[in-house]
Amino acid sequence: MANKLPVKDILAAVDMGAKSVWKELDAESKKGVSFWLMNRYASSVAGKREKQELAVLKTNEYYNKNYMVVSSHPELQWQLLCLCGNTGKIEFHKWQGLKSNVTNMTGKFEKILTKIYPERKTDEIELIAKMSTEKEIKQLIEDHGLDVNSKFTCEYCNTSYTREKTLFAHLCEKKRRALQKDEKRVQLGFYAFNQFYKRSMGSKKDKTYEEFCKSPYYNSFVKFGSFLNNVKPLYPEKYVDYVVTSGVKLEQWCKEELYERYAIELIKKEDVTTALERSVLTMTEWAKENPPAVWNHYFNLVTTNRAVYHIKDGKISPWVVLNSTSGKQMLDKFNEEQLKMIYHIVDPEHWALKFKRQTKDLELAKQIIKESRL
Repeated sequence: MANKLPVKDILAAVDMGAKSVWKELDAESKKGVSFWLMNRYASSVAGKREKQELAVLKTNEYYNKNYMVVSSHPELQWQLLCLCGNTGKIEFHKWQGLKSNVTNMTGKFEKILTKIYPERKTDEIELIAKMSTEKEIKQLIEDHGLDVNSKFTCEYCNTSYTREKTLFAHLCEKKRRALQKDEKRVQLGFYAFNQFYKRSMGSKKDKTYEEFCKSPYYNSFVKFGSFLNNVKPLYPEKYVDYVVTSGVKLEQWCKEELYERYAIELIKKEDVTTALERSVLTMTEWAKENPPAVWNHYFNLVTTNRAVYHIKDGKISPWVVLNSTSGKQMLDKFNEEQLKMIYHIVDPEHWALKFKRQTKDLELAKQIIKESRL
């Protein structure tokens, strides 16, 4: 929910002509600024008649003129609003009530205005309907190609248009979700959605994509899908099961700390063969990205920051780093901050004890490292 700024604070900034304030607001605070309401306040200033008339004139000339054109540019709206004030001192702005402009078409217009301005709040839609004449709203409907009786109707939200090309360009939330079905991040989110219901809710039947689209958690799961697509975790399916059964809230699934905890547990428990294979694969991919480098020169040539990233994410295993001469030499190049970042992965005490207990695995690792000339 947007952090709604007090009206008096907004008006104070407007009176002082504080155009730069907009850039200092965070995204949520910006959403809380109702430019429609500011229209009424800015034009109402206490004082002599000349002062009041000037406020109305400036608001109409600077702010109201071409309002519909600039309504999609909030920073510009803020600049224009500051031009309406800019008196150099904080004024008293009395709220001017609206004269009733309700007709039997108002309810219908409000529904159509909601389709034109889906991001507007209900009170703002009502205000637009009351402040506008029937002729103005009909012109607005025509400009947007809307017509409730038209045959060109969106199959997802039932919004109707007079022109087919307008319908083609139309993109409501339901249509957007349907069109992005095949995107990788959406598919990963959809998979996680199904796993959540299976592992946590005991569901035996897969949810359909349509059910996923209608879920109030759609955006959160798609965001998690983007995280999976960007991070490319070790064994993605295992990681999905891990977060689903972790008891952690969905909003926290994209936290780096959660993935690190999963990666540490996996790295310290996995089979040596799997760890070696993944490390060699990572080195091979690195070499392809950095020709003419050879994969077994990884420890000698890779940047320390890239190596930290690979070790943290489990792409390069301590089985290789701690048992190869070039791997240890690479660690000597790390600064204190970098060593701190990977310490929980290459924890010397843990791996010394593990190597001591798993002598056959240690011999296998050393043999492969020697043959690979690492």
